[in-house]
Amino acid sequence: MTGPRSVSGLLVLILISGMTSNEVDESNSGHRQIPDIPADTTVLYLQFNSLTSLPADSFKDLSELLELYLHDNSIELIDDNGFNGLSKLQTLDLHNNKLLTLLDNVFAPLVSCDDLDLSNNLIRTFEPDALQGLGNLLTLELEANSLATLPSGILSKIQSCKFLFLGSNSISVVPSTSLRGLINLVVLDIKENGITEIENTAFFELVNLETLRLQMNAIQSLRPETFQGLGSLKHLYLHNNGITTVSSGTFDVLLSLKTLWIYGNNLITLECSWFDKVPSGLELAASDPFEQDNPWTCEDMCCLKQDETAGKIVFLVQEGISFQPECSDTPWEDLSCTSKKTLLIPFFW
Repeated sequence: MTGPRSVSGLLVLILISGMTSNEVDESNSGHRQIPDIPADTTVLYLQFNSLTSLPADSFKDLSELLELYLHDNSIELIDDNGFNGLSKLQTLDLHNNKLLTLLDNVFAPLVSCDDLDLSNNLIRTFEPDALQGLGNLLTLELEANSLATLPSGILSKIQSCKFLFLGSNSISVVPSTSLRGLINLVVLDIKENGITEIENTAFFELVNLETLRLQMNAIQSLRPETFQGLGSLKHLYLHNNGITTVSSGTFDVLLSLKTLWIYGNNLITLECSWFDKVPSGLELAASDPFEQDNPWTCEDMCCLKQDETAGKIVFLVQEGISFQPECSDTPWEDLSCTSKKTLLIPFFW
């Protein structure tokens, strides 16, 4: 009777915990090295331990592993053979460690991996073939590292990638060649980097991109070449930069645009032709009502007012609050314009 009661108790424990018999939880156990793990394990939790490195062949006997969680350790170095044997692995979570660099071919065994989280590390550099082998990757998270550049050719190894997160790094320039090959990318997030320059045609090959997050950088000007290639882009976030100039034709190539956030900038002029070629119904966030940014006078709002009246644009509304331009002398709803004109917006420090 002892044996059956033991098995029954184990089954009850598994059901209560929500884990399957092939899931192993070794999290928060004080491990300083990889413990012995059953060979048939499919999901392995090793987060919140004291691991500082992953030596060669750390998981070589776990050929059935599908998910590996190593976040919130103190991992500084991964041997370039550290993931040998993990050809079936789909999810690898390494966020919140102390990685400084990624060696060539470190992920090469992970031919099935589609989700890689490297966020909140200290990564400064990639060796040229660090992403080699990740031909099936869909999501790469690199937020909150110490990347200062986007070296050409590094990201071309992950052409299948659809979601790329590079926010909260120290990237100042988006080079014209760094994003080449990412033809399947749908979401690109490079907010909060201190970007001052986007080189011409930097996004040219991102033909399937739908969301581009560029907010909270230090961009000062936009040109037609900035967004070349982004004919599928639907959502563009440019708020809280230092934009002072938007050249004629900048938005003309954005033939699928549905959302544009431009509040929190230092815009001096707005041309009436800005939105002539974007689809009708563009959702525009022109001013942040909570920050009172860009206190434009209603006298200068005729371009946007007529676009709104014609259904060309609608202003973003969140929780009943409209992100329409602030009017200092006339309520926006009462503003009446008879002809379009160039919009002059006072510059405020």
